[in-house]
Amino acid sequence: MGALKNLEYLNFSPIPYWLFNMSQSLVHLNRRRSELVGPIPNAFGKLTSLTILDLQENFLTGEILTTFASSLKKLYLSVNQLEGSFAKSIANLSRLVVLDVSSNSLKDIFHENQLLNLSDLRVLDLSSNNIMFNMSSKWLPPFQVDVIPLQSCLLGPKLPRWLQTQKKLSSIDISSAGISDTLPHWFWNLSFNTVLMNLSNNIDNNFIGPIPQISPNLMSLVLANNSFSGPITSICESLVANNSLSFLDLSYNLLSGPLPDCWKYGENLVVLNLAKNDLSGRLPYSIGHLIHLKALRLDMNSFSGSLPSSLKYLTNFFVIDLGGNMLSGKIPPWIGETFVNLMILCLPFNNFSGKFPYFLCQLKHLLYLDLGVNHLSGTIPRCIDNFLTMAKIEAEPSYVDKLSCSIPPWIGYLPSLTYLNLSYNHLPGKIPSGVLSLFPASSFMKNDKLCGHPLRKACSEPFYDDPQCRVNDQQDIEYEDQDHDELTSFYVSMGIGFVTAIFVYWIVLLLNESWR
Repeated sequence: MGALKNLEYLNFSPIPYWLFNMSQSLVHLNRRRSELVGPIPNAFGKLTSLTILDLQENFLTGEILTTFASSLKKLYLSVNQLEGSFAKSIANLSRLVVLDVSSNSLKDIFHENQLLNLSDLRVLDLSSNNIMFNMSSKWLPPFQVDVIPLQSCLLGPKLPRWLQTQKKLSSIDISSAGISDTLPHWFWNLSFNTVLMNLSNNIDNNFIGPIPQISPNLMSLVLANNSFSGPITSICESLVANNSLSFLDLSYNLLSGPLPDCWKYGENLVVLNLAKNDLSGRLPYSIGHLIHLKALRLDMNSFSGSLPSSLKYLTNFFVIDLGGNMLSGKIPPWIGETFVNLMILCLPFNNFSGKFPYFLCQLKHLLYLDLGVNHLSGTIPRCIDNFLTMAKIEAEPSYVDKLSCSIPPWIGYLPSLTYLNLSYNHLPGKIPSGVLSLFPASSFMKNDKLCGHPLRKACSEPFYDDPQCRVNDQQDIEYEDQDHDELTSFYVSMGIGFVTAIFVYWIVLLLNESWR
């Protein structure tokens, strides 16, 4: 063991207790994702040369030590089960550059004197804990941080004035921070180098006022779940000078007016989320310039008219949600021809009309479809089982509105089908046997000509489909014959696809921290 006297870097599991007696020269200890359990050993205080300690993503419990060696520069304790207070534990770590204790169960109140010695601090990540800041409006921090994620920390109700002193910010997250205030002009000029800004989910949805012109270097802007109002023309002004913006989330605000025709300047956008506002008018043709767009959410607004043909140039889509608008016309066939990677398609509560779009059968990766409450007619094509088996991704109705042909028997033999709602249609005939018998009667309500279990209405005589439905069935059979090999490969990869769909939906649309 004497050979370990000059050990500087250690990376193995578990932590041997002889280490604390024999490795006075240890500088860097990395035990991330090592399934460590129990409290942090007090013996860490003996490692007087230790500068980097990484114990992230374990199962550590108890409080954070007060005996860490003062030599520490980087301390990573995120994603554990630590609890209790800890502000006093880090007050004397005067050389600390990085402090990351995010995603624990810590509960504490930070006062000015507990941060006075941290003049070298560059990263302060206290997010996803129960931490309150009790600072006066005149407090001047001793540090200039680069990254400051304070999600779920209690900073409000007023926007902390000490943030104005931070001139080197590249990333700031004060989402869910209990702030009820207007944003002053100085906030938008915090740093020319800021690339990520997240102000979502504050108290009473009460960041108010118009959206100002943003920093030209900003790559990600999240203002969701607030009370920002007025038009979004300022975003256009920013896009002209800023081609770096890739993630824009203004959802769940009070924004109004038309969608500006300025998107030719936003070619680097990957995610555009304007859901749940009061935006109106036709979708502009320039939206077809967003060639890198992977997720588009414009749902729950008042958009009208048909889908612009320029959308067919956007070949990278994974997610499209245009539900809850007043869009009309036929669902264009280029959706099936162009959006080859599409996994989630939501167009419900609009005014789309015409026959059920058979070209959706071309979308081999589609896992979730919602066309509910439109004016579609016809029968359900056989190929639709690709995504009906995956309708369990969301507990939302997968209506197909105003269908008038009988329910195809093959639907009853989809063993993975866990959710289906065919209510409010004109479906006639007998409900097929199989898994559909396990569904509640509410899944088939308001179909006056439908009979059989689980409905109380018995089928008294044989039913024969309309001749037009039989034509549709024949077209479906021909389509299947042409595409049998591709469907087989689809089912082989279905398990992987299910996991991927959940990942894309939650990670991309909800801005998960790991996505950032």
